[in-house]
Amino acid sequence: MAVNAAPFIPRLATEAPVELIYNGHAAVTFMCTPQELSALALGWLFGQGLIRSVDEVYTIGACEDLRKVYVQTAVDRWEERRGWEKVVTSGCGGGAVLATQLAGQVPRVGPGPRLTPAELTCGFTQMAARATLYRASGGLHSAALASGRRLLAHCEDIGRHNAVDKVIGKGLLLKLDFSRSALLTSGRISCEMVFKAAQAGVPVLASLTTATDLALELALRAGITLLGRAAGRRLAVYCGSERLKGWPARGAAEEGSEAGAL
Repeated sequence: MAVNAAPFIPRLATEAPVELIYNGHAAVTFMCTPQELSALALGWLFGQGLIRSVDEVYTIGACEDLRKVYVQTAVDRWEERRGWEKVVTSGCGGGAVLATQLAGQVPRVGPGPRLTPAELTCGFTQMAARATLYRASGGLHSAALASGRRLLAHCEDIGRHNAVDKVIGKGLLLKLDFSRSALLTSGRISCEMVFKAAQAGVPVLASLTTATDLALELALRAGITLLGRAAGRRLAVYCGSERLKGWPARGAAEEGSEAGAL
């Protein structure tokens, strides 16, 4: 292929190791975009069950070089979680979920609001508009919390799971009602992402791309509406179509086995 333009030096996405210190314990090291680290720490701790509310947090802050973030809480749950068997997932940097969650211990979410085509489109349009880091360099994922036509929170990161942790952490800081929200992501939906949504009580999880079969299995257990290909001509509905309002009739595929198309 002929190259007709002069080469250039592009701007690159920032990637750095950031260690989370939870009540003095070295809990995890993220390979992440070193921004909004308090939100990242809170979202990860919440998803792991190490905090149950932002009200448990005494202090949180990052060091000057943004390589460590410290969290002190009223209740230290490190010892009760440390010996539990974990499963390494497909998350950036090797995410982990508890083996008990894979065995079926996934929280059930409430009914939540119903979602219209205009609301879903509006949410993803606003998410893209706020993706300033992605427009500058590419190579980043976005995650957002939306309610109706309002985008309540948005975060970016090189890791799709990190972006979800950040936006859930931001939701905790803002004291958002997760049960009235939809969680939007630019990346593939894995089982770990479903765990995070279920832990927060988010009833709708939607992606610009697709979901895995285990993500579908766990979404069915949790009662979460799982949606994919949200930017395409036909929305993929993996499960939970009862929360959709004003959509065309479903395609012939069976919900829960293969995604129906709207």
